[in-house]
Amino acid sequence: MNQTSLVRHVAAGLFVAASLALVGCGQNSESMCKKLEALDAKNPKKDKDKDEKKKDPKEEHADCVKNFDHIKEVSPEAYKKIGNCVDMSDPETAGACLLVVVLGDDKLKEDSEKQSKKDEEDRKKKSAEKIAGWADIKGKATEISFKSLMEEGKTINLTADVPEGFEKDAGMSSDNSAAYMMKEDKDSLMFVTPQVTFRSSFGEPNLDEEVKSLEMLKQKPVKQEKTDKGYTLTSEGEMGLKAQVAVKNGENAVLCEASIYGDDAKPAKDKLLPWLEKICKSMTVK
Repeated sequence: MNQTSLVRHVAAGLFVAASLALVGCGQNSESMCKKLEALDAKNPKKDKDKDEKKKDPKEEHADCVKNFDHIKEVSPEAYKKIGNCVDMSDPETAGACLLVVVLGDDKLKEDSEKQSKKDEEDRKKKSAEKIAGWADIKGKATEISFKSLMEEGKTINLTADVPEGFEKDAGMSSDNSAAYMMKEDKDSLMFVTPQVTFRSSFGEPNLDEEVKSLEMLKQKPVKQEKTDKGYTLTSEGEMGLKAQVAVKNGENAVLCEASIYGDDAKPAKDKLLPWLEKICKSMTVK
């Protein structure tokens, strides 16, 4: 049980301690929750959170009953004390009473720690599944253009299968490059979001030099292949997962770099590296 979720049923920011008796009051979770809701309704500080998105009252009530039933199972003593708290007439005093009970009971503390650990494990599992699922995102043919880095007045035009849901990032793009990132949502993972950049480069493609450059950055090559017009290179390391494709363009090169930074993507590298490589290999310079 998350201790905070229980406290949210009463006024926040209470610091008054209450003296608690250990006598039971013969109440059940249903009746205790109704009393708690009545106290919350007359709380003078209730309106300060009116802009927050609230659950349906029936859901709130069901959660309250569930939490109290759980407390009764974990710590019958704490449950009796909570019965005394909800019998108080003043919402602030009742809130302080609840804080003392919930935060001061050793059994509830231990249970909360176990639940927090489980929640973190579940979060990591959900995150890993989501990241691995990126490899199933389909590409959408996209027209891309930017200026040559070395040849003044020349525009480089190309097509590539940019993954659906990716958007051009103005901050990461420049006159000589075009960067695309996964559109953020409420579950987006900071520093893990994949991105792909197409850019103009100085000089012809040089796989050997690029491998040396990556190794200096503690990035280990996974696959390296020279092609008729350039090279394909994938790697993993401190920079996360990365795929690069270089194509000769006159005396210079056009590069595609698709990457996922951070360590969270590495367990799914067998799926994600081929996906990143596929994105860059879809690049066709006109």
